[in-house]
Order: sequence, then C-alpha cells, then structure tokens
Amino acid sequence: MKKNTILASAMVLGMIFSIPIASYANTYNKAEVKSNLVFVRTQANEDSALVSKAIQGQELFVLEEEGNWVKVKTQLGVEGYVNKNELNIKKTYEGIVTNDGVNLRLRPNIESKALSVVNNSDRVLVLEKNGEWSKVLFEGNTGYIFSKFIATEDEFKALVSRAGQRNDAEKLLIMANSLIGTPYSYGSNGPNSFDCSSFIQYTYKNALGITLPRVSKDQARAGETVSKNDLKSGDIVAFNTFGKPGSITHVGIYLSDGDFIHASSSGDGVSIDSLSQGYYSNRYITASRILK
Repeated sequence: MKKNTILASAMVLGMIFSIPIASYANTYNKAEVKSNLVFVRTQANEDSALVSKAIQGQELFVLEEEGNWVKVKTQLGVEGYVNKNELNIKKTYEGIVTNDGVNLRLRPNIESKALSVVNNSDRVLVLEKNGEWSKVLFEGNTGYIFSKFIATEDEFKALVSRAGQRNDAEKLLIMANSLIGTPYSYGSNGPNSFDCSSFIQYTYKNALGITLPRVSKDQARAGETVSKNDLKSGDIVAFNTFGKPGSITHVGIYLSDGDFIHASSSGDGVSIDSLSQGYYSNRYITASRILK
C-alpha cells in the first residue's frame, strides 16, 4: 500500500490566520523533583535558610534559572531556590491548533472522555509531547490532543501563507493526506477517527468550506457524474463493497495515477489504495465531481 509523504501540518489550508485572544506568554515551565527529598531555600546557595521541602515526583513552577540554581514556586505559592541537579525541567511552549473540532481528552486515547473542544487558531500551552499525543493546557483544562493538530506560530503563519497559493484540488488533497493513519470508527465524525463518508465530509468542509451530505450514496450523487477514464484529483469515487448489485456502500477521494484515499475499515484507517488493481478495482461503481 502506498503512503503519501505530504506533511500533516498542512491541515491549515484554506483557513484564515488570526491572532487569538487567549495567550500563554506568561505561563511558567514546570520542573519535577528527581531526588527523594529536596530543600527549597531563600537564596541560590546551600547556606541559605529553608523555606520549604519537596518530594520525588512533585511538580514545581519554574520562575527563572540562575546558573546551577532554579527559582521555583510550589503549588502552595511558596517561592525559593532549588539546585538544578535535583530537578527535571519540563520545557513548555505555546502551540496553535490547526483544525476545527479537535477533542481535548482526559487521557491520550480516542476512547477517553472529551473535556472540551478546541478549534482552528486556538492557542494551547504544550506541557509534554509524547509521540502522537501532546499534553496541553487550554482554558483551565489539562488534557491530551493529537500532536499533528498543533503548530508553532511560525509554522502556522508559513502554512497559511502557502495555502493561498494552491488551487482547490491541491488544498483538498493536502488536507486528505494529512489525515493518513487516523483510525476508522463507524459513525464517527472526526477528527480523531472517521468512517468513509465522514472522512469525505470533513475533508471538503475543512479544506474548502464545502458542505457535503453525510451518507456515502448521497455524496456519490452530490456533483457531476464522471467516467472512470475522466477522473481528476478531488473527485469522489464510489464502490459497492457489500449489499445489492449497484448499491453504494463506500466512498473515497481520487488522488492521481489510479490511486484514491479513503477511511478503510480493514484496520488501516485513512489510507491510500489503487483503483486499477486489487480489491477496489472490481467494486468501483461511479464518481462524482464537486470541484469545477
């Protein structure tokens, strides 16, 4: 199966860059205590008086770093100094969300409870980034969102600037390819998981602002019918994967060179397959052109 290398960060295509009101510019980094017990002192030296103690695993707010010492604030608001060797400092940064309708989840998995929803241009404080999930702070809630939906401000501005230079088909395909690997889940509307028709609906809406029907058979009739030999990038291709002869049960978006992208229930989720050979070549029904 072929995988497209277009960067997932290009999901901002077609979106307008704006400066959100919320900002985390004055939010502190955090540090986790490494030793069994550390002393918080009034000054940055071993001879100064103790003002507090902290135990292993406890989190402290980092106010500033001074050589081998770190000025910290405890959860109770006590300020003082701790030797840097006793701490694991967690660098945070402000990220910008690149898509609408992104769930902020209690834990780093798609089955976890959604605490709130973040949208395009919302700013979050990225506390930790671990693979496909990032731990963030948003409007007082700490939770997890997919790392691919977060960009730095410079990345966000650059991507939006490039977006205006592409045509609709390019914007659509970059959005679609950015979702490769997203899990399949029947009835899901995205962006953390999709079924075949919600993938089509979500991609057209977020890349181009075009609202399509939710059901695959209606999507297959939403535009101008085109023949298989006349397919262009962005066309909706429709298949009969089960059911009565001629019925439409699955849809995807045509890429080029006989390939299409879709949300597959086979276990691959959003992935690329061939129209010219293999399983889908014998199950092709029709195609619909939305882009003129």
